Amino acid sequence: MKYKVATLFLITLAMFVAFNCVPRSSARGDYTECEPEWYNERPESGTDDYYGVGVGESKSRRGVKNLAIAEAGREVNTQLKNNIIAELEANLKDVLVDVDGEDIRDFQERLIDNLAAFTDQPCNNCIVTSFADCEENNVWTAYVLVHFDVKKWRKSKFREIAKEEFEKSSDALQAQSDRFRKRFGME
Repeated sequence: MKYKVATLFLITLAMFVAFNCVPRSSARGDYTECEPEWYNERPESGTDDYYGVGVGESKSRRGVKNLAIAEAGREVNTQLKNNIIAELEANLKDVLVDVDGEDIRDFQERLIDNLAAFTDQPCNNCIVTSFADCEENNVWTAYVLVHFDVKKWRKSKFREIAKEEFEKSSDALQAQSDRFRKRFGME
């Protein structure tokens, strides 16, 4: 009899734990009515403009906005790094002619490293174009859409990065800096 009571008690305890400790998808539940329409229908990034979307959740309203902006900025920086590096790899040898291949590879590697370091930082040139937030069960959710002007960036920061790397390069490479700036939209 003791064994039957003990077994019944263990089964009851196991069921109690199982039904009360079921993992849920979110502490907040599924509150999709908070999600703005533009979140899934954002503008497409092009060659001159990049867009990023970010979402954040926090108990702090101010903190949640910063989280969302940081996530959107990381998305823009990833697009920037991938697209510019691909463009460099595809076109650099055609732009820099009559230059030793090793000089070109060295210049390209330094330029890409410098670009990667820039894109590892927060996106300071991202402009918030849309923002929405809501609170449910003491948890704030924020959605943000940011815009990044690639043309403006090319003429300022990318030009600065390239200038720094050209100054470290051979005379033959430096002689083609104008051609490089023109090809990569820095003028």
